[in-house]
Amino acid sequence: MAAITIPNRPLGSDTRVIAQILADFDAILAQANGNLESSTNVKVGVSGSTLDGNASAEGSSSSLARADHTHMIQGVERRAADPTTSNFVGRLYFNTTTERLMYCIDTGGSGTFIEVLALESGNDGAMVYVDNGVPVWTAAPTADQILRSVADVPTWQTIPYAVVQRTANQTIANVTDSTVDFTATDIADTAAMHDPASNPSRITAPSAGLYAFGAAVDWGPHDPGAQEQLDAWFRMNGSTPDSLAKTREARPDPTAGQNVFLNLNGMYPLAANDYIELRVRHNSGGNETLTAMAWMARIA
Repeated sequence: MAAITIPNRPLGSDTRVIAQILADFDAILAQANGNLESSTNVKVGVSGSTLDGNASAEGSSSSLARADHTHMIQGVERRAADPTTSNFVGRLYFNTTTERLMYCIDTGGSGTFIEVLALESGNDGAMVYVDNGVPVWTAAPTADQILRSVADVPTWQTIPYAVVQRTANQTIANVTDSTVDFTATDIADTAAMHDPASNPSRITAPSAGLYAFGAAVDWGPHDPGAQEQLDAWFRMNGSTPDSLAKTREARPDPTAGQNVFLNLNGMYPLAANDYIELRVRHNSGGNETLTAMAWMARIA
């Protein structure tokens, strides 16, 4: 193999020289096409010390060390499997099977490794956190997930939210507090918060947290000539508090055949399995009909 030389660079106190030495060493590997013989030993002259460069027979790893062994810059070895012998402790390697950059911290028994970088697309969005001084990767998130702290561990969780609806008219008797049943197919439900067939009036919190909620109520056509007061509000767990959010529309003389729309929004801390319901009332003097939509989402 032909000799390869690089410039002599006095080390001094300029750390940029170290970076240039590394760049020069990379150039050596490039010139050797990444296939240096196992016996190849490349020496780089530096004032006051000698830097040795070594490469494996496959050209898959390299290191650069001062002769007095006070500093070591370890390269990355390409391996088809995680190592199981102690001589890999403290070394970086790239697992070509899992496509992960790893750092070996222990090989006692089955081996312990820290995942430094995951390159496969399945880990998009994963994050690193520290557990007892050791960096650990979270799982990769999926759609509609947020990062929350669970027992001091960052954890990706699905955002709990539901959008429910009633598309068929529901009859509401005069001067009667009534609960709206959302019997149509849910528009969205990420955490089994609502069932159109069982307890269709309830939207249930799957976990403790702060929830925002709201509703839109479409009261059917009204008769003219009579004062009407239309109410809508949310209640929790079937009783108390009975007015998480409330709205009222009062019209002394509604136009014949005109629908009336009510909108309301609220926010309240809920425990796991707490539920909210939409309640309505009117005093038009006879039966009224309505359709409605409601939603609830955890925000903290």
